Amino acid sequence: MLVTLTQGKHLLIHGPASFTIQKGVVEILKALIHQSSKGFLVPKGRVLALKAIEDCLITVNIGEGGKVEEREKAFPEQWDQVIDELSRQKGTVVVIGDVDSGKTTFCTMLLNSALRKGLRAAFINEDPGQADILIPTTIGATILESPTIYLSQLKPIASFFIGKTTPTGVADRVILGLAKLRSEVIDEADLIVVNTSGWIKGEKAKELKLATVAVLEADRIVFLKKDSELNHILRGLQKSYHDDRKVYTIKALEGAKIRSREERRFLRESSYNKYFSEAKKRILNLDDLDISYGMLGSGQRLDEKDLATISMLLNSNVVYAEENYDSLLIVIGKDSKLNKDAISNVRNAFGKSTVKVVKEGDERGLLIGLLSRGKLQGVGVLRKIDYVNRKIEIITPYEGEVTAIEFGCLRLNDEFKEVKQYVHVPI
Repeated sequence: MLVTLTQGKHLLIHGPASFTIQKGVVEILKALIHQSSKGFLVPKGRVLALKAIEDCLITVNIGEGGKVEEREKAFPEQWDQVIDELSRQKGTVVVIGDVDSGKTTFCTMLLNSALRKGLRAAFINEDPGQADILIPTTIGATILESPTIYLSQLKPIASFFIGKTTPTGVADRVILGLAKLRSEVIDEADLIVVNTSGWIKGEKAKELKLATVAVLEADRIVFLKKDSELNHILRGLQKSYHDDRKVYTIKALEGAKIRSREERRFLRESSYNKYFSEAKKRILNLDDLDISYGMLGSGQRLDEKDLATISMLLNSNVVYAEENYDSLLIVIGKDSKLNKDAISNVRNAFGKSTVKVVKEGDERGLLIGLLSRGKLQGVGVLRKIDYVNRKIEIITPYEGEVTAIEFGCLRLNDEFKEVKQYVHVPI
């Protein structure tokens, strides 16, 4: 399909699709794209808006479910004004909004605009459900060298493992990660743009947003509002932000594609498949690793006598157990049956407030963060834990040193499809 786009008009391309600029210059998210033989892809579930800077000829190939539409305007009028103002100033901008409000689009436009004005720009993704940097279950930071259309194509300079695709229940990890990411880019960038998650409902969500603004020492906060959904967060900032700090309240992106839960999962799973496409098997020694989150590795391994006692109390085959001051982790054979009422017998016999029982093999598919010298280097998928010989089998594209691992709460199957997300680390 050959499309003629006159100067000043917008063309929205809904993926799956691809396009090539045959003649003229277009602006895509504030990045200038000139006539070129290079083609651009619009993945399924994505939409790109092209603005003709001069009369253009564009070749568009549409896949199943894709479409094109011409518009006079693609973005709210306020956006250009606010982006122009923000991209002329140094500091930190935090963008807050509901899901499908246009946060990623706004951040991309702001970053590209800043680069065109000569500022050094950094991006921090605070949403572990998106794959803007690395893969879902992580947050990350990057420095932009040139304008971009897709933030997901940028190479991270630092990442932090959250372990879930939502901040719910792991807000402490998110805040710690933001502090670390900020320290990585604060001296390298004039402008830091932060995209937050779409988790906005409830007091816990409000607390996370306020903590995000505080830990990043944000100069300016942008609220992308559809209606009144952000008022409870906004009221927590309006009084305290004045003088050299400013709060912007502007319209969310109208007509933004509302992604279904299935579409969001598809995008996440596409990211897992891409990341693990060249993964290799690795065997790590648990005794050589620091282990964060979950109970495994935090206690003292029990001897055969204690294992026999627990086996009798549970009437199950216990292959491994460890205890610390107030808790007990028990691993039973994969074919063992568990009488949950019997757990209280173990709790009373060992005087522990918490007793966790897991089955051997249940760890398969769990995502883990791989660290070296305190920094996330890659992500792996658990394949097997040999509790007796203290070995852990994973697959990962990362081939370097691993000195610590962090257990996540998300399980994938062998095709990297999401199977289950736990409230807490299951082992």
